[in-house]
Amino acid sequence: LIHEGHSIYESEVVVEYLENRFPENATLYPKDAAARAEARQLSIQHGSKIIPHFYKSLSARKTGDEEQVKEAVAIFHKGVQTWAEDKLGDGPFFGGASENVTDILVWPWLYRADIMTRVHGVDLLPEAKFP
Repeated sequence: LIHEGHSIYESEVVVEYLENRFPENATLYPKDAAARAEARQLSIQHGSKIIPHFYKSLSARKTGDEEQVKEAVAIFHKGVQTWAEDKLGDGPFFGGASENVTDILVWPWLYRADIMTRVHGVDLLPEAKFP
């Protein structure tokens, strides 16, 4: 995002900037403090416990270390599956009936799930489970 001469490129920082810069349109973070904290926790968990294994699997593939590839893919796969199953709940979005910051931060990674399928042959989001 380039806005008023400022370049902002980290997804979560962009969302936070937009929420703070345009508070009259702020809808991405829940208004309720507990729900807001949960949304922040989800994004931190995703960024610190799931995403690193995506990159580790690709790095290991480059070096040819098949054991590291298998380990990283397994951890990433389990993390995505568990996280999505636990956190989606009954609504179509992580925020329930409407999207919030967590959905926006996870969305690009859903596209990257296809990379795992093409590179490693692992279907992270089988349609039967995640329609």
